[in-house]
Amino acid sequence: MNVELLRRIQTQIREHPETFRMDDWNCGTAMCIAGHAVSLSGFKWAKSGKRLVPQEGSVFWSAHGLGRKLLGLDDNDQAADRLFYTPNWPEQFFLAFCDSLSSYPESARIACERIDHFIETDGAE
Repeated sequence: MNVELLRRIQTQIREHPETFRMDDWNCGTAMCIAGHAVSLSGFKWAKSGKRLVPQEGSVFWSAHGLGRKLLGLDDNDQAADRLFYTPNWPEQFFLAFCDSLSSYPESARIACERIDHFIETDGAE
């Protein structure tokens, strides 16, 4: 697990909560945890239909797939799904996050707590 990148994501969303969205899968000016992993790793975004997707040379990725790879999460494990999809978050984080959607700073704070918990449990929760 790439803890350093997870910490950089936390810093980004704490300092710029307006750039963090988990309820919209169209990466752009606001992104989910996977999208931030991609952007903070220096990847370019390319237009694919109406969506932006990460691009590496001539290869186009899903934000989920590349984010998982960059964060060192095994593709045979469900750890990426537990981190990237809020309904898969432990209940206390999921419910708090749902209650916070009208406040960027509050949803960013809860996401940072969720990331801490993910790291502490080595991705098991």
